[in-house]
Amino acid sequence: MKKLSESRIVTGLATDVAKRLCRQAVAGLQKMHHTLSGDDSGLETTWDEICVQVQCEQSVYWDVYLQSIHDMLAWPVSQLKPYEREALWLKTNEGEDWAWRDDDPSRDEYPVCEEDVVQYLTRDYVLALAAEWTNSKIRAFVDRRNMCD
Repeated sequence: MKKLSESRIVTGLATDVAKRLCRQAVAGLQKMHHTLSGDDSGLETTWDEICVQVQCEQSVYWDVYLQSIHDMLAWPVSQLKPYEREALWLKTNEGEDWAWRDDDPSRDEYPVCEEDVVQYLTRDYVLALAAEWTNSKIRAFVDRRNMCD
């Protein structure tokens, strides 16, 4: 029988919540039909556009897509139960740095920053998934792009 570990519990909770929020963000981005690569791109959703930009090359509009991801995550993060948000924050770079400092007099309080959580989810979950995601429209776009290179 495995021993309980606070670190393992926090990691498990954070991973479950992160995956749930990532699925919700992707579903929202798949419902958005705003693409900036042109009508002839063959891409139909904002999610498809994000995937090809992660897999190929970011366009000059990349910041617009990052903002779309941010918008899909910010509200759900703000609505999390405090312990869920704290578990996620402890997985961010800032949270991990905080957890290793023993000499801080305010150690009893978590300085949770929702923006840190949104950035972590964007980088480690949504964009990581976009790098692997494919469908027929994404494959066709990537194939056309590779033929031109």
